Amino acid sequence: MIQKFRHSPFSDAVFRYIQLRTTNSERPEMTKDTNGQFPVDGNVGPGFEQGRYQEWRIYPFGKIVAQDATNPQSDSSLKIWPEGAEKEIHDSWEDMASVDARLAVGGGSAVSPLVEAFLKHVHDLADTPSHLYYIYQHGDDD
Repeated sequence: MIQKFRHSPFSDAVFRYIQLRTTNSERPEMTKDTNGQFPVDGNVGPGFEQGRYQEWRIYPFGKIVAQDATNPQSDSSLKIWPEGAEKEIHDSWEDMASVDARLAVGGGSAVSPLVEAFLKHVHDLADTPSHLYYIYQHGDDD
């Protein structure tokens, strides 16, 4: 049976990148596969879980197909995967949306310029109607 997962590599990567304790010397290492350019892709580097490597992007449908091909799943079990992927994206969005409020300090911000650039990139994507993030920024207008 496919189980819902709490955090995806993507949400862990975003959380790790934007958190205050991640240093500005660590952030370029996390984005070295794209030479610090957006959109980030590739390997994040050793993660929170005993040095396990993480990827910036996730591809949940490929995992669903592979899992179902080797171990056929019920329709209700297969439904859990896209719901879990959507929740992970939503959780990452919430982390990014709340970063300024959490890190505002006496009229200024404790947010790194690298994090500010990352958040600006994501928010720019969210203003593009054809992008997946659009619904998180603008809601469901349909």
